[in-house]
Amino acid sequence: MTLAPQYRFQTLRSADDEAAFFAQMGPFFASRNVRRECGGYALNDGPCYRWLVVQRVDSHRVLGFISVEQRDGLLRIREGYLRPEARGRGLFRALRDRVLAQADSEALDCVACVPRASAALLAPHGFVQRASRGAWTTLERKAHAADHRPGEPGRSPVQGA
Repeated sequence: MTLAPQYRFQTLRSADDEAAFFAQMGPFFASRNVRRECGGYALNDGPCYRWLVVQRVDSHRVLGFISVEQRDGLLRIREGYLRPEARGRGLFRALRDRVLAQADSEALDCVACVPRASAALLAPHGFVQRASRGAWTTLERKAHAADHRPGEPGRSPVQGA
């Protein structure tokens, strides 16, 4: 799916410019609707967080995001949200694909804790279930998992293995 040129994708970090970050992302942090759709928990941010966002080019309005935290060779997919009026256009899929491409380019394993119903959406991208508790499932994806298809020889996640 080709996205229309009215959308722009970029990465934001509060550690780079806290005032500019919260000017754009503050409404998401303050929204009860966002909190509810992100599992009922407040959004988190920190020095190791990156926010991949999609914006309208004309208004610079942030339409959605996926936040990730990178530490010790691991990329944790934290939260994701897309405004209701922006859904159904492939924007969240494009954000997800950018996150996974980033993980692959840096040879990072990924972990995501998602509602059980969302786990099936990540399975085709190399995620496997590692744990489950209540309505939540912890998924893991080894580096370069998308490059290996079951039953086919593929690149090992560890170079030289």
